[in-house]
Amino acid sequence: MTEPENHTLHLLREMRDENREFRREMRERFDGMDKRFSGVEERLGRIESVFSGMAYLQADHHGQIEELAQRVERIEDKIGLTGTPAE
Repeated sequence: MTEPENHTLHLLREMRDENREFRREMRERFDGMDKRFSGVEERLGRIESVFSGMAYLQADHHGQIEELAQRVERIEDKIGLTGTPAE
């Protein structure tokens, strides 16, 4: 009678060990994925910062161009130019 019981215990221990190993492997994989995703999030954050900076510069340049266009228009008005290119 002890033989089947020992065999069952042996199989249960084997299954427990396999389950532990499987869980360890899964934890390692998930840890690796977490690290990779953290790296991706960091890079996306830097890209967002760069684009925000570029948008600010573009808006600033647009404002400067508008200001220069207004100045040219005022100068043209003072010297009597119509603002249209000569033909």
